[in-house]
Amino acid sequence: MVKIDGEFVKTLAERPNSRLFVRTLQSFADGLGLKTVAEYVETSEIAEILNDYGVGYLQGWYFGRPTPERPWLIPGNANRTLPADALPALEILNSDGGAAADEEPGIAAMVANILRPIRLN
Repeated sequence: MVKIDGEFVKTLAERPNSRLFVRTLQSFADGLGLKTVAEYVETSEIAEILNDYGVGYLQGWYFGRPTPERPWLIPGNANRTLPADALPALEILNSDGGAAADEEPGIAAMVANILRPIRLN
């Protein structure tokens, strides 16, 4: 599991360098077969950007504020901590966001090619 630091996540909408870093890290994790989780997701815009990049798990105040209670342990109360506008985002995040077969290989594929074992025989 690769955790994407909130310092990059919270500035995705405004900073091209944050978008480049997160896309690159996601591509690298994909190439290594690792799952990703992004912290500090505070808006639907950031959640949608991360979904578009293929980030597997999101955490942050957009989905629920910190609380000493554990509402997820109460039967039938699973969605109580989600804001009303989070539910459409969850549907998007649960949909198949796979890349098309004819897309160019990402950075992870290029790095994997560079790091592949070399036979000296």
